[in-house]
Amino acid sequence: MFNLKSILTIGLLLIIQIVYSQTNSKEELLRINKFVQENLQEVLLKIPFTQIKEYGFNDTDEYIYAKPAKALYFIIYEGRRDVKIWRIPIIVNGEYRALLNISENEEGYEIADFGAKTLAKEIQYTINTYKNFNFEGLFRSYIKGSDFLIAINKNGEKVYIPLASAIKSFGEKGVYLDSVYYENDFKTLLK
Repeated sequence: MFNLKSILTIGLLLIIQIVYSQTNSKEELLRINKFVQENLQEVLLKIPFTQIKEYGFNDTDEYIYAKPAKALYFIIYEGRRDVKIWRIPIIVNGEYRALLNISENEEGYEIADFGAKTLAKEIQYTINTYKNFNFEGLFRSYIKGSDFLIAINKNGEKVYIPLASAIKSFGEKGVYLDSVYYENDFKTLLK
């Protein structure tokens, strides 16, 4: 007999699979990259001068060097719905500075949010640590208060790497996380 927790976990994994299969197209990545390139300078120019450092930049001169890195699909799991968003790291001279959130609607893409400089730096550190992985997404569970990077390892398996929020959230509950979770282990962890 299935309980509510099992049903929610199965639903979550179906959502991940659907979003993953829908968002893993090179054509879509190219469209998103083009959209970001066309709109990035406008976003940067809206940063209040007194808050430039909070957005990850040292000064406005760096804006001309800002460009998008590879987009990560962003799965937000709140227990009742999923939201399709892309998180695009914005880099300056190879250094991740902030994340630009792009959502999709009937008319195309729109900018949903910009910032998260600490998360951007953590993503870059994780990508540099796991150089043999192909990073594709970011999973956020508000229920668990946790972020995980989603990657494909060198054997073609999908893996989940806990970020600081997950390590902290689970640690507060006495659960100490491994550095990498495979699909089945990740399902168990979220129960």
